[in-house]
Amino acid sequence: RLAESGDVAALAALDASCVAEGSAGWSQGIYQSDVRPGGPNLILLAELPTPPPPPAAPPPATQQAAAALPGEAPGSSTSCNSGSSSSSTTTTTTTTTTNNNNNRAAGSEAPPITTSTTPTSSTTSSSTSPMVVAALVCGSEAGGEVALTNLAVAAAQRRSGLGGRMVREALRRLGAERFPAFLEVRQDNVKAQALYGKFGFQVVGVRRRYNADGSDSLVMVRQPSPL
Repeated sequence: RLAESGDVAALAALDASCVAEGSAGWSQGIYQSDVRPGGPNLILLAELPTPPPPPAAPPPATQQAAAALPGEAPGSSTSCNSGSSSSSTTTTTTTTTTNNNNNRAAGSEAPPITTSTTPTSSTTSSSTSPMVVAALVCGSEAGGEVALTNLAVAAAQRRSGLGGRMVREALRRLGAERFPAFLEVRQDNVKAQALYGKFGFQVVGVRRRYNADGSDSLVMVRQPSPL
C-alpha cells in the first residue's frame, strides 16, 4: 500500500536497520516530506503480522524425575552392589517401587511431567498481532524517466521474494513499461544488483566515492519493456 504520515517512524526504523555500515539511511524528515501529497517520491510498503514469540521450552526430564523422588538417595534406583544377594536386591527394588507409587499418589510433592506449555490459542494470537513494516520501496517519475531511489527489506523477509514483488509494483506504478528507469546501488551490494538484473537493469557507469563512507555506487539502467 501507499505509505502515510503515520508510517514515517516505522519506515525510518526499517531503513536504519538495513543500511550498510558506514552509510546513512533516510531520516524521518525525508520520509515525512515524501508522504505528503505531491511529495517527490512514491513510497510503497508491505506489512506483515508480528511473529508470535516461541513457546517456552519444557523443563528437562531429568530435573522432573529428580523432583519426583525427594527422599530417595541418589543412584539407589539405578545401581546396586555387585556382591549383594538376590534377596537384598529384591528388597531394594520393592522399596523403590513403593516410594514411586506414594509420590505419584500424593501429587503435591512433584509436578507432573506432562504439564503443557503451549499457547492456549494460536488463532487468537495471530488475529491480534500488530502489523509491522517488513519492506519499503521508493521511486519517482519525471520527464519521462523513472528512478528507483530506495529499497529496504527486513532481514527476516529476505530471500522470500518480497523485495522482488516490491520492485515490480513500484516500476509498474511509475510507468517503467513505457519509460526508461535507472537506479544507483552500492558496488559491494551484489545481492541487490542480482535482484535488479532480474528486471532488466544493466550497469552503465560508476559513481566514485558516492556513498557517505566513501564507497562507489553503480549506475544501472532499464529500457522500457513489459514487467
